[in-house]
Amino acid sequence: MNEDNGYESTVVTPPAGSGRKRNKKALVILLILAAIAACIVGYFFCRQSHTINLNQYLTIGYEGYEGYAEPVMQLDEQAIERDYGNKLHMPYGSTVTSDTKGVSDTVAAFCKRYTTDVTYAGYVSADNLSLGNGDIVTYHGFDKTVHDSDFGCWVRTASFEERARGIKQLNDADPFQGLILRVNGGNGEAVAEVDTDAVQEPFKYIDYQMSRSTYLSNGDTVRVTIPQEDLQWLADENHGYQPDKTFEDYTIKGLPALTKSNTLSSAQEEYERMKQEREAEKAEAEKKKAEKEKAGNNSYSTENNISDSGNGSSYSNGTYDDDVDPDDPDYEEGDEDFGEYDDIEYYDDNWEGDY
Repeated sequence: MNEDNGYESTVVTPPAGSGRKRNKKALVILLILAAIAACIVGYFFCRQSHTINLNQYLTIGYEGYEGYAEPVMQLDEQAIERDYGNKLHMPYGSTVTSDTKGVSDTVAAFCKRYTTDVTYAGYVSADNLSLGNGDIVTYHGFDKTVHDSDFGCWVRTASFEERARGIKQLNDADPFQGLILRVNGGNGEAVAEVDTDAVQEPFKYIDYQMSRSTYLSNGDTVRVTIPQEDLQWLADENHGYQPDKTFEDYTIKGLPALTKSNTLSSAQEEYERMKQEREAEKAEAEKKKAEKEKAGNNSYSTENNISDSGNGSSYSNGTYDDDVDPDDPDYEEGDEDFGEYDDIEYYDDNWEGDY
């Protein structure tokens, strides 16, 4: 009891251990905040140390010849391997195999993605479709840094433009480079065809001609030639250009021996089938012609007592008189062509005999 103010005072004491609980809660909060801060620091640290700036490794190359070139993106694989080879991991399911010495499959897969896939790499364009040296070429990047979860890194791209350079001239071109002579079938019955899928422009549009293409045997030579009309086209389109080489010889080799199963190649079989169809069509046409002629001859037999006393020729009851005079005004060429009546005699001043 507090006797000074007339009230009784009570002293309240905290329960045992409550201070320790408050300290524990504060410690937990501090630990959570520290973890968040560590994540943020780690995020920026990892982003800074694993960010690949493509522009440091990217160049634009050119495939094809002056006036027909195509821009392509190229990455320095060995430099990326040196700087980031141990910081990337291979995406799940990727099967890209490196063909560059000293480059891992992981970096090879990364470079393939960022040179061929527009979704990741951006793209290259040129103002002039007939691309040549000096033309403006633009790389369209995304101009930002994005995270690539497949490779576990950050990738930055920035757009830029440059003038094309280093494009090969047509005068240095081989119009047969990339051309493949495909030969199918067995020895002695093989068939050849020209494959221009790998030939560069403008030569891929040439209608190459072969000296022979069927019934080929091992050791035979097939000459593939650029036709004169295509040589003229090349000159017209390229300021009078003419290739140094206008033909190429190919030697047939490696054909298997003929067996019952490969006596005719598929191409030769097609040729034989078309030949048989043409022969059948011809026979059918001849048959129809004969039937038509027969029908025309029969029309004469249905008419009786047709005669013309003025020209000395007559037809009566299905029989013909031999006196057919070509000089008669009513005579038409072909009247004498009666097939079995080959003994008709013509009376003419200059000709006489059996038809």
